[in-house]
Amino acid sequence: MDPAGFFEASARQYPELGDFVRREVENLLRSRDTANGLSQGRSDCLFATSEAYISLLLSLLPRLADRLLKSPLIEDYIDSQVAEVDATTDFSDLTPITDLTERERGLRLLVERLKRLVDEFNKRPIFPSQPGRLANEPPALHPRSISSPTFPPLSTLIPSIPSPLDDRPPTTQPFLPQSMPVRPSMSREGFNPLARTAYGESIPVDTPRDRPESPDLVPEQPPTARELVNADQLAHRGKGRHTCPHAFRCTKGGVNADGTLVIFERNSHFRTHLQKHDRPFKCDLPGCANRVGFARIDQLNRHKATTRHG
Repeated sequence: MDPAGFFEASARQYPELGDFVRREVENLLRSRDTANGLSQGRSDCLFATSEAYISLLLSLLPRLADRLLKSPLIEDYIDSQVAEVDATTDFSDLTPITDLTERERGLRLLVERLKRLVDEFNKRPIFPSQPGRLANEPPALHPRSISSPTFPPLSTLIPSIPSPLDDRPPTTQPFLPQSMPVRPSMSREGFNPLARTAYGESIPVDTPRDRPESPDLVPEQPPTARELVNADQLAHRGKGRHTCPHAFRCTKGGVNADGTLVIFERNSHFRTHLQKHDRPFKCDLPGCANRVGFARIDQLNRHKATTRHG
């Protein structure tokens, strides 16, 4: 597909993306940093003007991509994809989320590389014109600020995009936005048995090697799923780092296939997972044999509509 066809197809499929790009490019072109950078350029030379033009375009790319990554557009898309996985597979198959993770990770890496490229480009030496210099005399190197536009280092305009997995090698774990379940790269044997609660504190995970020998030394039990799902911290939309309070004993999607704990980084996803353990929705129809309950209201409604009672 030619570039024109690609942009046309993208505009039809994601019209909000095209609107976002046009709006943000206009904002960036009007920004003070862009104006200050161009004001230092020289306008009496075709080469200098061309260089200023290319520098401007180059400096816009990482800043535009950074704004896109932090926009509600990306966050809403991730939410919709995770909700679809929840609705179709009840998180029993995390393959679509893993694929989404890799794509998001690739976009983050692209932004970081563009930032480095632009900063390196801005540090380059130039060859200013020197009247009277002999043709065979080598030009002297001068700082580029003499005759070329200078933009602020992108590290000051775009902070490093945070990710909970920045310190892990890309070949062993996903590079997620702070929004989806991830698989820690540590094995179960090497995993530090500390789980993060909704309150932001660490709680001990009850593993055989950590259980005390004496009954008098039994550690305080972590909050139950019901206590956590009703916590104020999970009552609103937000982000965190949560693991199932049942730890490695979880059978509801809190443990990956490789035996590592799933980390839920959105409050809504963690609350949905906790409801699978708590099953707060109980059938109140006379004669119902289900004493366990249901994790979601739609499951309860389907049960009432399809199951005979009495």
